[in-house]
Amino acid sequence: LSFDPACQLDLPLAALIGTELISIIGNLLDNAIEATQRAELPHEPVEVLIQLNARELMIEVADRGIGIDPAIRDHIFERGDHGIGLYLIEHYVTQAGGTIEVADNSPRGAIFTLFIPADGPVHPRHEANYAS
Repeated sequence: LSFDPACQLDLPLAALIGTELISIIGNLLDNAIEATQRAELPHEPVEVLIQLNARELMIEVADRGIGIDPAIRDHIFERGDHGIGLYLIEHYVTQAGGTIEVADNSPRGAIFTLFIPADGPVHPRHEANYAS
């Protein structure tokens, strides 16, 4: 793993609880590492950037692995035979009012970029903390 020196996450998000954030990051890293291990040698590090500013949390994970099979590209976030990791990521991110971008990483691999609003909908477990 190669963490960008600009990584920063020092405030909680209203829309996510800690276990959801851990699940998102963990599943992204797990998928990127697996794709890297299945690629031809030499294996390059998985690059990670996590930044929180006043507007949003951005999480970007880029690998130089095997990439996304075009046959399943339109269905990678569906719950199915390929596991539930990406399904959970998509569920947590959209529940928090966020978006996910998926791109090819040249010359091989994939880049997942998540944008989660810092002022997104308050997660039900946080409602008591954010009541006015």
